[in-house]
Amino acid sequence: MNRSNTPNYKMIIITILLLQSWNITHGANSNRPIPFNQLWQLTQNNSEAIKASSNLLAAQEISLARSQRHWLPKLYLQGGYTHTDNPIYSFMGNLGQRSVTATDFIPAHLNNPDANSYHQLNINTVLPLYEGGMKEAIKQARKHQLNQKKFEDSAIRVDVYEALAKLYGLSLIARDERGDISSHLAELNRILSMYRIGSKNNPLGHSGLLGLKSLKARLVALQAANHALNSTVTNSITTLSGTPFTIQHISTATLASFIKQNLGEQQNINNFNGSYKVLSLQEMAYAANMQKNAEQARFRPQLALFAQESFNHGDRDTESAYTVGLKLSWQLYNGEDQGAKAEAALKAKAASYYSKAKLTQEKMQIERHRQELTALKSGLKQLSSIKHNLTKQVKITHRLFLNGVINALQLTEVLSRFLDVTQQIKSTKERYLSSSIELHRLTSDLNS
Repeated sequence: MNRSNTPNYKMIIITILLLQSWNITHGANSNRPIPFNQLWQLTQNNSEAIKASSNLLAAQEISLARSQRHWLPKLYLQGGYTHTDNPIYSFMGNLGQRSVTATDFIPAHLNNPDANSYHQLNINTVLPLYEGGMKEAIKQARKHQLNQKKFEDSAIRVDVYEALAKLYGLSLIARDERGDISSHLAELNRILSMYRIGSKNNPLGHSGLLGLKSLKARLVALQAANHALNSTVTNSITTLSGTPFTIQHISTATLASFIKQNLGEQQNINNFNGSYKVLSLQEMAYAANMQKNAEQARFRPQLALFAQESFNHGDRDTESAYTVGLKLSWQLYNGEDQGAKAEAALKAKAASYYSKAKLTQEKMQIERHRQELTALKSGLKQLSSIKHNLTKQVKITHRLFLNGVINALQLTEVLSRFLDVTQQIKSTKERYLSSSIELHRLTSDLNS
């Protein structure tokens, strides 16, 4: 048998095994929890807001680079072609060729020249010597505008970060609630399946049955709300990060550890200079102040050196000429510019006051969030202790109920109290998460 026509079964088997191994590994990886920092990296690459901000920042960098070249000479090229029998053009064309003769002054030749073609090429350059400080003030303003854009870019990144952190934190809260609801709903279904004294002829037993059913309806409603919250959170994370995110990808970390690791306060209040938004406003105020200087410089003289090289070609010859000189420009009066400096000064002051007011507001917000977090943290500790005790009480109550020591109404009362506490814990966790996010938004430092 020809070996070249024989199937290589060994290679086929190896390939199949490798593919199966890849599928198993890939499937396992796809269902593993995704850490928050990994989601944040994906979100930064996917966010349209961050992309837009990055482009604006790059544009502002180009704007600053342009303003820094204001001292460089300007170079112009001008050219033209004329075919004419106009007396003035004809005489000047011959003069530009340095070829005027005595016959050109004969009145008949001056008044009725032959039609000719003329070519002209001018190379001009202008070198600023003194601009009154206007362009320099504009350059300084654009430096502050670049810093403003940098802080705005950081503020946008912080906003996206906080949005993702809130969704991720809510996924942890929903995960914990889902576990409590599922376990108690399963236990309640087991109790209802064994309940045999719920007849209407037995008022006490029937009342207990109604209480258990009402509690089940409440649990089912909470389960539906939890499912809706999970869907909203996972879909939103998928949209933000650009990667599929499901319940299986939710971290096993506690909410407290997540907040401590990713939403910790990053600036000391004693050294707090403002959030990125306040720093952006401060740079805007500095830029406005530089704009005031630019408006003031508008009324100063401007001096420039200029030079020109001309080339003239016609039917007689081709010649060149040069011109050099100084150009003085001084605006003595322009009604539209009257009050421009005062207007710019008022805008600069307004921007400065606004940034200071915003800074004061943020300092008060920081103090409020700190006080609130302290209270919420203490409240969560107390609620966790209550839940721990109620968990023990529920187990004891179940045994007492199964042994006939207590009735269904008493069991329902204990279960309802436990459910109330779990919902109170959920609500407190949500407030704790929101307050942590707001504090982090104010004190966040992307460089730390």
